[in-house]
Amino acid sequence: MSLELAKNIKSSNILIFTPFPAAEGSFKSVSENSTNFIGWKYYDKSNVKKDTKYNNDKNIVFLSFQNWDDDKEKISNILAQISFDTIIVDETQQMSDSIRSSDIFSSIKHIYEIHLSGTPYNDKLSGRFKPEEIVTFDFIDMFKY
Repeated sequence: MSLELAKNIKSSNILIFTPFPAAEGSFKSVSENSTNFIGWKYYDKSNVKKDTKYNNDKNIVFLSFQNWDDDKEKISNILAQISFDTIIVDETQQMSDSIRSSDIFSSIKHIYEIHLSGTPYNDKLSGRFKPEEIVTFDFIDMFKY
């Protein structure tokens, strides 16, 4: 749903950032198998090289903290070539109070952020997000789509 939301707000370059590299499978599956993302190019650590040319109009890039630390040349190449409209922050509760994650996000030019969390309690209680910025999606909502 987060990729759909990013697409619906007219994003053409989406960065997915997570503390858990294992989360990649679901994002990759949606971007490569959904008819809503025909014409989009998906990149992750397996197909990103330090000299990759990003010349597609619509890109989805999956990165984790581990990529950020281990693949600085690759990351620099991505950021030099792609201007991201939206960053999707997966498992935001794991990164929301981290100076490190704040520094990373502020170093990436972007317009929108979509924060995903299955346990958003600390972020809600801290006042990080205003009530009008919070959208809940319950299990039952899955059957509506």
